[in-house]
Amino acid sequence: APAQTPPPGWGQPAAGQPGWVQPPQVQAPGHFMFRVLLAALFMLAAGVLTLVPAAGFVLGGSKVTDYLNSQQFSNISDTVGSALIAVGVVMLVWALLEILASLGMILRRTWGRALGTVVGLFGGLFMTLILVGSVGALREADTVGSTGVGGAVLVAIVAAVFVGYWFTLIACITGGTHFRRR
Repeated sequence: APAQTPPPGWGQPAAGQPGWVQPPQVQAPGHFMFRVLLAALFMLAAGVLTLVPAAGFVLGGSKVTDYLNSQQFSNISDTVGSALIAVGVVMLVWALLEILASLGMILRRTWGRALGTVVGLFGGLFMTLILVGSVGALREADTVGSTGVGGAVLVAIVAAVFVGYWFTLIACITGGTHFRRR
């Protein structure tokens, strides 16, 4: 009778290990999910668009400190400048997290899925607060006077970003077969 060969993927054990061992395998990605790609593209756009005002806050904070740095405004200039720089740094970190999450999602990595889930959750919660406040302010302004088209456009933009973050969260939660196990 011919000698039996082991099934494919099995081999001789390493020196000092008894029995047959299966080599470690990395699971290949499952089927492509368009919703995960769409969520990743939203996160990339949001991250890039957040970088611009973040840089503006950091640079503006330093310029405000220089501009107001006189005898009259020395305490105020340091406070205002430091606050603007702090807001800019937080926005910069948030933008980099969004960009990193989007790249991980595009590359189909599980860390990209995890980071996308966290960023989607916190972004969605933050945008929920902003949307509620914007709609309330628009409603209050309409009872006192007209805000024009600008207020409605602002609420529409906030609503679109709100939907984008929650869509990202849902896409990361439900898109498990899109990502590699690594």
